[in-house]
Amino acid sequence: RVWELRGRLKSANALDATLKIMPRVARRVTADGVEEVSVLDLSPGDILRLLPGENVPVDGRMVSAASTFDESLLTGEALPVLRRRGDPVVGGACNIDQPVEIEVTRLADNSTMMEIHQMIARGLNARPKYAQIADRIAPWFVAAVLVIAVGTLGFWLWYDAARALPSLIAVLIVTCPCALALATPVALSISASRFAGLNVLPMRMTALEPLSKAGTLAFDKTGTLTMGRPVLVARFLTGPLDDSDALAVAAVLEAGSEHPFALALKTAAGARDLPGVQDSVSRNFPGQGVAAELDGVQWRLGGQGFALAGRAPLPGDAGTWRDAQLEKGRSVVFLADADQAVALFAFEDELRSHAAQSIVDLRAAGFGHITILSGDNQRAVDILAAKVGITDALGDMSPDAKLAWVQDQQANGAKVVMVGDGINDAPVLTAADAAVSFSGATELARQSSDFVILSTDFASLPALIRLARATGRIVTQNLLWAAGYNAMAVPAAALGYVPPWLAAIGMSVSSLLVVSNAMRLRVMRLGEPGAGT
Repeated sequence: RVWELRGRLKSANALDATLKIMPRVARRVTADGVEEVSVLDLSPGDILRLLPGENVPVDGRMVSAASTFDESLLTGEALPVLRRRGDPVVGGACNIDQPVEIEVTRLADNSTMMEIHQMIARGLNARPKYAQIADRIAPWFVAAVLVIAVGTLGFWLWYDAARALPSLIAVLIVTCPCALALATPVALSISASRFAGLNVLPMRMTALEPLSKAGTLAFDKTGTLTMGRPVLVARFLTGPLDDSDALAVAAVLEAGSEHPFALALKTAAGARDLPGVQDSVSRNFPGQGVAAELDGVQWRLGGQGFALAGRAPLPGDAGTWRDAQLEKGRSVVFLADADQAVALFAFEDELRSHAAQSIVDLRAAGFGHITILSGDNQRAVDILAAKVGITDALGDMSPDAKLAWVQDQQANGAKVVMVGDGINDAPVLTAADAAVSFSGATELARQSSDFVILSTDFASLPALIRLARATGRIVTQNLLWAAGYNAMAVPAAALGYVPPWLAAIGMSVSSLLVVSNAMRLRVMRLGEPGAGT
């Protein structure tokens, strides 16, 4: 029992650690100077002063010109992040460079760190399938033990009354506390305590069981295998707009989008604006692009098939330029007005660190089928797949096509793990047996995921898989041992072969074996190929 409680306590400590870094007091700037107040007394709009080395007490927005922040606890990113005036600052981040002032945007009870804390708590409280099975078995097992105990008492009162009470006590002791009751919760508690070390946020622990058994793994490309921070590296003009105006139109179309290409376009456009164009609400077509009417002109931005639908064919020189960019593994986005293509934009993204080695590790962990499901063009997908060692790669996939692929795999008996990041990945993430996303994913993708990896390092994914598989193996071993032990010990005690003192020793040894086996999860190596086997 002590070992079980130690495992649960470690999980609780890991959960509480997410809140311990948050300051309880903040410096609020007032007309009379600076005052120290409780973070619970802060309101949106308050201006806070933060010194170097101090953690941001609540979510806010930069008022000062610039400073760098350490957000590693929240994102797993080891490198400091530069925040400029107007940029959001997450509560819990550590200010590095210089004294700064930030404007409060969210109350302490609604902060990002509090949301993370609540999500972890909800995730850890959800019970995987094998835990639910044990819960269902337990009442029947207790009832069976009581029936056997009563039967044992009745038999020995009839056959040899002197042995009735010792045999009854032996039956009750030999199963209390039963190894069956400890087989699952101890392993899950210790497993949960290791998530923090892996920079993994467990959204739903119910997915731990399918994650431990899955043999099919599917990745999105941009933002998953790559960093999701593509840069606009080249552009080609085919219509009446000049370079600056084409970028401005694209930025207006993508004004409300979180897509990596949208962010790259807005960054490249900077403060430029298209004269006479007013902000317009864009209509998003998941997996295809965006469309909007600006000053009476119908604009489309996205893949070639979407952007040029009903428009003039792409000019030959533009097609040559497009093919050259695709051969380099770049992604090409098309901007078109109501009549023709106006501009082509080429993007390049950085591969996540350790992605190629992680694919090798994932195969070693038992994934026999690894594929890429991407909305990007097939050529760009093939080039990236070759870089990371994936032979099965599907490009030009719409959200419906991704969903159909996963459902086909499941219909054939496969358990599928999906790793994605975008709004268009939400349906397939929800349909998969287990879903994983990285911290840079869209909010909808994170909410649709069972596990969120806070690190940008791809090696965290195989480590998560190893932990899930190791947990599944240990739970199975514990359940088999508990079943075997009770199958032998209970009849032996009922027949009088086990005195009460020996039953107590057997019960203790059995429980210690189960807990000791689960404790192996604390020391298993999860960051290297073959760890945890």
